[in-house]
Order: sequence, then C-alpha cells, then structure tokens
Amino acid sequence: MEIIIKTFHGLEEVLAEEVKSIINRSCQLRKRAVFVDQITHQELYTLNKQLRTALRILVQHSSYTVHSYEDIYSALRTIKWEELFYHHNTISIDSTVYSQYFKNSQFVMHKSKDAVVDHFRDLYNKRPSVERKNADIRINIHITERKMTVSLDSSGESLHKRGYKQAEVRAPINEVLAAGLIKLSEWDLVKPFWDPMCGSGTIPMEAALLKYNIQSQFKRDEFCFRHWKTFDKKSWQQMKREKLTPKTPSSPIYGSDIDTDVIFDLEKQLRSAKLQSHITVKKQNFFQTKELNEERILIFNPPYNKRLGLEDAKGFYKMIGDTLKQKCKGSSAWIFSGDKEAIKFVGLRPSKKIILYNGPIEARFHKFDLF
Repeated sequence: MEIIIKTFHGLEEVLAEEVKSIINRSCQLRKRAVFVDQITHQELYTLNKQLRTALRILVQHSSYTVHSYEDIYSALRTIKWEELFYHHNTISIDSTVYSQYFKNSQFVMHKSKDAVVDHFRDLYNKRPSVERKNADIRINIHITERKMTVSLDSSGESLHKRGYKQAEVRAPINEVLAAGLIKLSEWDLVKPFWDPMCGSGTIPMEAALLKYNIQSQFKRDEFCFRHWKTFDKKSWQQMKREKLTPKTPSSPIYGSDIDTDVIFDLEKQLRSAKLQSHITVKKQNFFQTKELNEERILIFNPPYNKRLGLEDAKGFYKMIGDTLKQKCKGSSAWIFSGDKEAIKFVGLRPSKKIILYNGPIEARFHKFDLF
C-alpha cells in the first residue's frame, strides 16, 4: 500500500523520523504530510496505534485526470467499491480541492457520494447510508487542478483524539501538536520535565506517553480499517499483543497551574487514564515559583490574546521572562505562543525559533537557555 500521513505544518520531519523509528521505512516529505510506500497491513495498524505526530493516515487507491464534475462521477462509479467494503457499511466523503477548474468542494463531495451509492445500488439494489460523523468508511477525494486522487482513510476519527481526555477546557492544545513540541524540544527523557501553565495537562500527558513508551492510542481500538474487507484480524490481534519496551524512568514529569478547578479535573483525568503515577500535578502560580534546585526542561503554552484574552499580554510575557531569569537558572525553557509581539517582551534572546501553526494561527516555538 501507498500511504499519506497527515500532520501539522512544521512537523513533517518529526513525523518522518517517527515513522522511521517505528517501522524502519524512509518517507518522502510533503506539505503537512509524509508519503510512504510498500506498507503492509500490520504496519498500517501499527502506525495508527503508535504514531504521536500524525493526524490521520490515508491509503491511496487510484488517480484520475478529470475535466468536469461528470468526470469525477464517472471515475468513481467505475471503482469496484464492493471489493473494499460492504454495502451495509456507513460512509462519509471528505474532499480537499485546490483547483481553478473545481471551485465547489461541496459539489465534489456530492458527486462522489452519488457515484459510490449508485455503484452499490446497481449491484445489489441496496446502498450504503451516508453518515457525516463516525462513519464506518471514510473516502478521501483530493483534487489538485485536474488530478484527482482517491484514498481510504484508515484512521477514522483524527488521531489527535487519544481518548484520555474527560473534561472540556477552554482553548486546549491539540495532542498531536503537543507531542510535536516535545519532540522538537529534543528532550532527552532524563531531565525533569515541567509544564508550569499546564491547563488540561495535554503537554505533560504526552510527555508521559513518550517517556514511558505508551502507545499514543492506548485508549482507542476503533479505526476505519477494521471495517475494510481486507482487514486482517490475525495481524491486528498479533500487533495488539506486542508490548512496547518501557523506557527506564529516571526523573519526574510535573504539571502545574494557577486554576484549582483545572488541577482537580486533571487529577481525575490522570486517574481515569491510569497515568497518575507518571505525572505530579499541583496548584501553583508560576510567578511565585521558588528558585529551582535542579535543571529542568520547561515547555509551556501560555495564554495569548487570540485564544484566552489577556488584559496586558506584553506585561504577562515580561513576567514570564523575569521569573525564568530569576528562578530557573540552568534550565531550558520552550515557549509556544501565537502572540508574535508579546513574546518579544520575555526579554531573553531565543537560541531557537520554530514556526508552527495552532489551528489557523501562526505561532512561534522559542527556546531560551537560562544560564
């Protein structure tokens, strides 16, 4: 199989390294994605279960040159869908269109849906039901100018949905993005790790999954590939029985926040995910931190105006910088922020700057070495 693995802008190389470490395959870098060929079913299952920086994995089926919406319908009508899934499966169609010739992605989805449904109706006088959420089968249509690529989405729900979150919080960071930040920080898994404004705890939880070598989808078993006719149950069961080699724990992971309710929800979440022994959480005002007696790596995603309103964003970031300088000497701090002006007021010269995106917001990931 040939697969496209989707990710966020700026995480392509991180994802390629992760694929290499899991199945020992090299990748071709694409825009917000990587391409891998000659993938086996078991490798596909393994990647879905273990990848931390992937959003979804698409298995490419076929490509066509199309000149009209009728060409789209005709091409999809000829695919032998009955060899891929059953007529009683529910389906959904996703379309991504970058074309001067096809400007209505909704109409692309409509024509694609009609083609699949009509194909099954002609064969069995029965048709799959269309379901936008939680469909058994997700078909992906990608059009660039006149080239149309048809793929099956093996993941189903986005892989950022790990299943360990219980409570809804304001402006949470995406789990895939959090895992990417940790990998970009080059944390050695040995130094103590601290997120001093942890909110819902996504960053320390992803750090714990990485440090203790726990599968990213340890709480999830539902994937679209399980509804395919080609699903290899034996390979799936064999893959599930394989245990990852735990990394030797040698230092703690901390998460703290000023909000009592947030810490209460996080503690409950950790117990539900059985991660409470891996992360130490407490209510703490970062600006009242006592001087650290050990070198740590700090990664945090402080609030900024476009996510959580700050009355004085520049003053807030200046306080972060002052606290780092005075209380965190010898440590390394990484700050992820979408406020490009306010982060300048940290008052420290970054040793690294990485451009990423938090949803539609262009953000910066800055490293500060605290000598």
